[in-house]
Parts: sequence; C-alpha cells; structure tokens
Amino acid sequence: MAVITANTGSNNWNTNGAWVGGVQPSATSDVVIPASAVVTIPAATTVLGRSLTVQASGTLAFAATTSILTLGDSTAGAGNAAISVSSSATITLTGTDAQINLVSTSATQQTITSGGKTLPSITINGAGSSYILGDALNMPTSTSTTTLALTAGTFNTGNFAITGCIFNSNGSSTRTLTLGSSAISLARNGTATTFTSTGLTMTANTAIITCTATATISATSVNMNGTSLVLTGAGSPTLSASGGTWKDVTRTGTAAKTDGFIVGGSFTCTGTFTATSNSSVNRLIIISNSVGTARTITAAAVSLTDVDFKDITGAGAAAPFTGTRLGNCLGNSGITFTVAAGTSNGGSGVNRYWVGGTQSWSTTTAWSTTDGGASGASIPLPQDDVYFTSNSMGGNSKTVTVDMQRIGRNIDWTGTTGTSNIFTMTNGLNQEFYGNWTLGGTIATNSTAGSGTLTACGRSSHTITSNGQTYYGPWEILAPGGTYTLQDGLTTILSQVRQMTFTRGTFNANGFNMSHGLYSVVSTFTSLVMGSGTWTINRVLAASSWSQGAAAGVISCGTSTIKFANQATGTQTFAGGGSTYYILDSTVAGTTGALNITGSNTFNTIRFSDASNARTLRFTAGTTTTVTNWTVNGTVGKLMTISSITAATHTLTKPSGTVASDYLSLTNSIATGGAAWYAGANSTNVSGNTGWIFTAVPARGNFFEVF
Repeated sequence: MAVITANTGSNNWNTNGAWVGGVQPSATSDVVIPASAVVTIPAATTVLGRSLTVQASGTLAFAATTSILTLGDSTAGAGNAAISVSSSATITLTGTDAQINLVSTSATQQTITSGGKTLPSITINGAGSSYILGDALNMPTSTSTTTLALTAGTFNTGNFAITGCIFNSNGSSTRTLTLGSSAISLARNGTATTFTSTGLTMTANTAIITCTATATISATSVNMNGTSLVLTGAGSPTLSASGGTWKDVTRTGTAAKTDGFIVGGSFTCTGTFTATSNSSVNRLIIISNSVGTARTITAAAVSLTDVDFKDITGAGAAAPFTGTRLGNCLGNSGITFTVAAGTSNGGSGVNRYWVGGTQSWSTTTAWSTTDGGASGASIPLPQDDVYFTSNSMGGNSKTVTVDMQRIGRNIDWTGTTGTSNIFTMTNGLNQEFYGNWTLGGTIATNSTAGSGTLTACGRSSHTITSNGQTYYGPWEILAPGGTYTLQDGLTTILSQVRQMTFTRGTFNANGFNMSHGLYSVVSTFTSLVMGSGTWTINRVLAASSWSQGAAAGVISCGTSTIKFANQATGTQTFAGGGSTYYILDSTVAGTTGALNITGSNTFNTIRFSDASNARTLRFTAGTTTTVTNWTVNGTVGKLMTISSITAATHTLTKPSGTVASDYLSLTNSIATGGAAWYAGANSTNVSGNTGWIFTAVPARGNFFEVF
C-alpha cells in the first residue's frame, strides 16, 4: 500500500510535479493532500487513487463536470477510510458538478467523511464493497444533475443527513442500501429518485426522503422497508411506484392553485397517506398519470384536507378514505366525498348560487347555499352544481373572475339579468368542469382577459349550450367514458388563436357549427361525430390547423364542411391522419398561404380555388388521397400549384367519372383510380406527373361529361 502526498503550492493532479517523488497516484495509492497544497483535477480528466485524504488547509479542486476522481481497488483505504476531508480543508467545485466514483471491491467497510464540505456527485459501483458515511453528506443543489448513486455493493448512511438533487439505486447488480434514520433532502426538478428492485436489499429503516421541487420518484415493486416520502414542492410531483411500499407518504401544497400529486402506479403506505392543501382555495389534486385509468393507494391511515381526487382508488385499512372538503373529479372509488352544507344536487355534491356581483370565484362571500340567500357558503367543489340567476349580479357591469382550476359539476349561467355583466377566466389556469356547460342570460365572456383552457371532464352524457354566447379561451374535451353533445353552435372569441382539443371521450357536434382557430384530435380520443355543420378554421398565420392523431375510425365526418376561413399568409397544415372527411374548403378570396394535406385521406369534396391569388396545395409524398369531387381551379395569371411536400410523387385517386380543372401548375402528381383527370388547357405540366390530361374536358354533343 503506497501513500502518495501532494507537493505544496498549486498543481494539476495529472502532472508528475504535483506529487512528492514525481509519480502520479494509481489505483493502489492512498492520496494525501496536505496543508498549503492545492491540487486541481482538470476538465476531461479521470484520475485514480485507493483513498483520498484532504488535510487541514489543503485544497482539492474539480475544474469541470468532466473532472472525475475514481477511488478504490481490492483492498480498503488507509484506516478503512475511502474519503476523509478535514473540516478546515477546501473542496472547490467550479461551475457545475463533477464526479467521484467509488469502485473498491473490498468487503471491509470504508468511511466517507466530508468534514462539512460540499462534495460532487458520488457513484458507489464496487461489487462486494461496503461504504458508510462518517458525517452528513452535502452535494450541490444549484445544478439539477448532482447524484448520489448506489449501483453495486453496500452503502450505509450512518443515520446522517444527505442533501443533493438525485438519489438512485438502480440496475441489476447485487447491492444493499441501509438508510437508518437519515433525513434525505432532494432539490431535483425532475427525476429525483430511481430505485429498482432487482438485486436490491433495502434494510429496515425510519429514513425520510423529502423532495422540495417538482420531483418524479420511481420505485416500482420496491419495498422501501420503512422509508417515508415527503413532497413539498410546487407543481405536481409524481410517484411512479407500481407495487412499491412506503411507510408514510405526505404531500403538502404550496400557496398556489396549480399544485397536485400525480400517482404513476399503485402503491402502499404501511403508515399514513397525508395530503394537505395550503388552503381551501389553493387546493391539491391527487390524480392518476393516465386519465381514465385508476391508480390504487393502499393505506393503513389517511389524513386528507382540501384535496381533490381524479381516477384514484382508496384501499387498505383506511378505506373508504375520509377527510375535510374532499373534491370528486370522477373516476374514484373507496373515497367518501362528504356533502357540504346546502341542498344536495343528487350526487356527491350540493348546489351553489352566485350572489357576489363583482368578485372572484375563490371568495366565500360570493356564494350562497340558496338562490339569493346569505353569502358565506363554501366555494364550489368539483361535484357541486353552480347557478347564476337573477339574484346573482345585483345590477349592471359586474365581473365574475373565475380563478379556480376545478370549478364545479354543472355550470349554468342562464338566469342572469342586468347589462354588461361578464365573466373572465384567469390567465395560466385551466378551468375544469364535470357536467354540463350552459351559457346565456345576460352574462358574456370577457374578450380581453384570460386564456385558460375550459375543459369538459364529465364521465357520462353531458351537453354544451352556448345560447348565442361565445367563449374567449381554448376548449378541451377530456372525458373518458363520457359524451358531450352540442345544443347549438360553439364559437370562441379571438378564434384565430384558440384551439379546440379532443383528448378523451366522445364529442357530438349534433349538426351545429364550430368556429375555432385550430383543431386537434389526440390519439386517446374515442369518437368525434362531426355532423352536418361547418367546422371553421380561423387561424391566420402558419400552423397545423387540423391535427388528427387518433385512429382513422374515430372520426365520423357526416356531411360536415371543414372550412379555412381566415388564412392570410404562411403554410397551413391539414394533418388528416388517414381519416374520411366530407368537404374540405379552402376558397377564401385574397388568401395567399399554402395548404399542406398530410396522410392518405378520403374526401367527398376538396375545394381549393381563389380568383385573387396564386396559391399552393401540397400533399405528402407517397400518400394516396381519395376524392369524389375535385374542385380546384385557378384563373388567368393566378395558377393553383399542385405538388408534393417533398420532391417525390403523391397520388390522387377518384374511382370513376371525370375531373375538370383549369389553370393548374402540376408537379409530381399521379392521377388515377378510373376517373379521367383533366387538368385543363391552361394548366402547366411542370414535371413528374402521370395520369393528368392537359386539355379541357371534351364536349359530347351539347353536354360535358358529368363529374
């Protein structure tokens, strides 16, 4: 066993002159940095030793993230110490985190003593090794990558505190983790812990892991054997622990309306599951990571205050879970939602009546248990029905500010009286409701403030009624197992930038018109019944204005028309997703923007004409677009360009009949399917075209062929 001591003064580790005797340390060297010695591990450099001792007034500097110190061989370090840092030594981490690898294969337990200094990331990866903390371990929290990892061997925290960002024990190697009574604080905004069960022995402990940011905790099928988890950060941390077991799990909310707790897999608390919001206004939501798929929380006891639940099953000795002011966002079981004071709405909620005139939704003085009654009722929970009546506004020019994330079950505005009354949605908050939405009366949407998404989340049959009113912000249908049916047209103010998103469930336009900036059908949506109305796309600038990401059979087009109504410049994209549509209409006079159609879609009719401007219609190369009616024409000096999005051919097919166009500029277009495709006498055959006939449709007697 060789002791290698640094020379005094400042030197780089990887130079012979840094060391007494002029030889750099190797994996068999016990390295000593004495007083008045400053040793730097340069960037992009890995240096070796068996153990490290930094004596009083000595300095070890890591120049960069790529400065790596690897310690260990087949025998224990001097005095069975892997790392020994004096309390009056200096450890310098330049800029960002660096790395210490502990790779000993000795079964002798070795200590890690930091002397109160901040050490870089540490990975314990020595098969058969054994390490124990000699004092508290502090790692940087200013960088999100600082990691303490056990991938092989044994690690014992010695009951000391640990501070850092990430704490992992994953992989499949044999390893033992003893947490004792340690308090572990992690500041990672992202994946803060990953424990995998293969090869891991977790000894019985009473440790507490506290995550202070929006953390993700992964411990699938791992029995933490007494470890408790505390989540205190803002946002929605995630516990992905399917089959995992903890002692206590605690989620404490902050002074924000957007806090939550995402359950990424069913887990067990052998002790208490605690969820406590900051207040009845700043409410937490406990929610499955997959809307519509329930996650189970099994607990011996619960403590729940001002918490909403969505897709959560309560189980264990504590079931059915009970608590104070619990909100039902649907998909739950094994949880008792106590009905608040007021008249029951027939479900797990009550009726709430607005009596506040100009106030915020989150103010108790705005609510009453009866129509026109005394104020001071509790704020509506997700299961409560909300009414605005002739007693609500108390005059004219009143403003209702909707400043809660989850606003109630059935929301009915039809009873309002007075003039110039408005409601406005708070910026940055998405407002969910869990039943019907009914506008009307004399209250209207504020068109100058608030852009939170209004989200329909019911799980049965529900309606959306506008009564001639329009909504300002985006819409989303997020209703697994539920159906929303329009009772009249649905339009958004500033509709050129507001999106209608279909995420879960069924939406039935019921023959009525839609008018929004953009439309998006997500892969998880079940059924979109378009009906016979016109679906207007009002987006002005370049965008993917129609995005169909679900299975082709999800869309039932009926006899609907999808109409581009307001495109000024830039390229709009119609991503059809291989579905069937009735009429696609892009014929707004004066429009100069191009239209890209992606996917192998079927259309009854494509209309693409403009007497004022030359325009471009492009298809995805390699796709086949099936049409019954092709109405695409330019005019003199203003050709309609038909081409592929990339330099390869696309196919247009019509089963029979005749296509009659004119004033086209055609590139890479294959016309087929049995129909006669006439480009017209005034069209241009640029290149790469087949099947097109560059003449006018021939006359037959006094008639042209029917198409």
